[in-house]
Formats: sequence, C-alpha cells, structure tokens
Amino acid sequence: MFLFPFAAKRKEIGQLKSEHAMMEARYAEAVSMPAEPDWKDLDKGKVFAEFIAEVEKVYKAEASAAAKKPSEEELITLQAAAIQRAHAVAKDEVALFEKVQNETWKVAKRAVSHLEADEWMYNELEAGKNVYIEEMLARQPALRAAIDQEITDYNRTMDLEESTRKAATVIDVDGVEKIKATMAAKKAYDTYVKSKAT
Repeated sequence: MFLFPFAAKRKEIGQLKSEHAMMEARYAEAVSMPAEPDWKDLDKGKVFAEFIAEVEKVYKAEASAAAKKPSEEELITLQAAAIQRAHAVAKDEVALFEKVQNETWKVAKRAVSHLEADEWMYNELEAGKNVYIEEMLARQPALRAAIDQEITDYNRTMDLEESTRKAATVIDVDGVEKIKATMAAKKAYDTYVKSKAT
C-alpha cells in the first residue's frame, strides 16, 4: 500500500529515460552526416556529370567541417572561457569607472576647497583686512604641498650641480681636461654666434 506511489514514480522515471534516449538518438541522427554515396554509381548516366561532381565537392566540404566540429565538452569549455574573459573585461571596466569616479570626486573636493579659500580671501579684502600668504597656504594644503615639493626639487637640482662641479675639480683625469677644453670652445662658439645674430 505504501509502495504504490513509489512504483508509479519509478514507472514515470523509466518512461522519461526511454523518451530521453530516443530523443538523443534522433538528435544524433539529425546532426550526423549522411553516409557517403557511391559517386561513380550516380555518375553512370553522364547526363548530370558536372552536377554530381559539384554535389560531391559540397558533400566532402561539409563532411570535413563536421569532422572538425568540436564536441559538446569543448563547446562548453570554450563558452566558459568566453564568459570568464567577458567577466574580466567587465571587472576591469568597473575598476576603471571607480577610479575615474574617485578622481572626479577628488577634483570636485579640491575645487570646493579653492572656492572656500577664494571666498574667504574676497571677504577679508572687502572688509579691508590684510591677507597674508601664510594664511592662504594654511587654507589650501594642496597648494602648500605643491610649493614645498617644487622647492625641494629645486634644492636637489642645485645640490646636484654643485656636487658635479666639486667632482670635476677633485678628479684630475686626462679626459676631464679634454671635456673642459671642449666646453670652453663651445662657449666661445656660442658667444660668437650670438654676437653675429644681433
């Protein structure tokens, strides 16, 4: 009594399995190439010799294409790879969008900061007060940092030029003398060219 529902389900599952097997067989038959005909037997009448030759070419081309056709597993693998590539591209685009969005917010924040500083300066000047550079730089830390970096870079350049001059005086090599003579000749030539140009 209690087994009756299970028996009905088993019977239904068995029917579905047999239907599925029939469908797979029909599909395999539908997608498979038909058996190759005997081309010489078809060509006996010689009425359609050229037509039969063209059909044979088309058949052989289709048969070779069907032989090269990838299996379902290969198609699934290719599709999975295409999906992964599309996912990676989308992920890169999202990252780029977020980066651009963050940069845009930073620019907007700096613009608001500059506007606030300019408004403060305008109000101070309109009230007849003195505005000092130190106060402006305190209100614009990005500008202060840029100026400090420029000063640091300038000092490094000056230090490098000074150390190069000191090294040239300390090192006494035959090549250094030639370089000094060449530099002096170039300087004299430049002076001559400038004097003729004016």
